[in-house]
Amino acid sequence: MLARRSLQGLVLAVLAPGCLVTADPVTYEPQQTPPIIVASGIDPDPRSILLVGGDLGLEEFPITATVASEDAGESVKVALYVDYGEMNPVGQPFRFAFPNFQELPAATLADGPRPLQGVRWNSRVYPLEPGCHRLTLVVSHEFDTGTGCPKDLRDSSQITWQFRQCGVGDCPPILENCPSTQASCPLDPTAATSDTNDAGTTGG
Repeated sequence: MLARRSLQGLVLAVLAPGCLVTADPVTYEPQQTPPIIVASGIDPDPRSILLVGGDLGLEEFPITATVASEDAGESVKVALYVDYGEMNPVGQPFRFAFPNFQELPAATLADGPRPLQGVRWNSRVYPLEPGCHRLTLVVSHEFDTGTGCPKDLRDSSQITWQFRQCGVGDCPPILENCPSTQASCPLDPTAATSDTNDAGTTGG
């Protein structure tokens, strides 16, 4: 009798693991993150004063930078702003924008930083008066067509270069009388535009 009970206990012990109910493995979809311009490897050096155009400055130069992000299937868009911070006549917070650079295909953080492709500044495309100016590189998953700003400012990053637009003759690397920095992209340009329209309607 004792031997039979021992055998039954052994059988139960062997079968016990097979009686466990296992759940399906839990999977998590990666959450999209803002595209981040990686600080290392940026060229030109944003700490330097660039000399552009005129007799002594560069007519054009490539911009080298890498971007890291979790894109959740969305490509990363790229834009260059001239004199970001100064409101232009149509209410955008920059003098001019160049948005049509090659997009970065969607990737993941596990893929590591990816280099921008074909981003360069050409001083002949948009002539500027001699003096102090700014060039700002902005990356985001989506830009607003009306304001030229990221659709969500939190989904973006940027880096700025100070440069002197040269003219005829000498061009020392000195920055004087630089453009205003009072304006900036709104956190949500759609909401900002809606508020402006509502104010105009109310005032009328």
